[in-house]
Amino acid sequence: MFLDSDMDVFAILLKICGISMLGCVCLCLFGRLASGFSALLRIGVALAVFGAVVYMLAESVEAIFSLGSELIGNAIASETLGLMLKALGMALISKLCADVCRDSGESGLAGGVESAGRIAILVLCLPTFAKILGLVGEMLGYARS
Repeated sequence: MFLDSDMDVFAILLKICGISMLGCVCLCLFGRLASGFSALLRIGVALAVFGAVVYMLAESVEAIFSLGSELIGNAIASETLGLMLKALGMALISKLCADVCRDSGESGLAGGVESAGRIAILVLCLPTFAKILGLVGEMLGYARS
């Protein structure tokens, strides 16, 4: 089911903001003292934020799938909705990882992670794109050999 109320989502968002602000304060205080510690702290805060976002979404995924199947009512809808959620997860994970790399001073590595995320989403979507092209071809009267 969806989260019970808007206040639940708001409370989770406030916790995410609080964790982030606490992490920023700790990085400002301790970042100059031990650079190794600051990198671990950045990664820890990023993982805590990501975990809170996943928790917020996890309770709603089932309701999203049932809503999608009610709207269209076939297997293609649930397959497409699953594909969209996977692509969204890939985008969020690659962006989070790239931001942590960029904050750690590794902008080249961050660019590589972002490119890998984009390519992974493209590869994920290729079979669906091929199905769409096949349907368009059938509508236009072209048959595949």
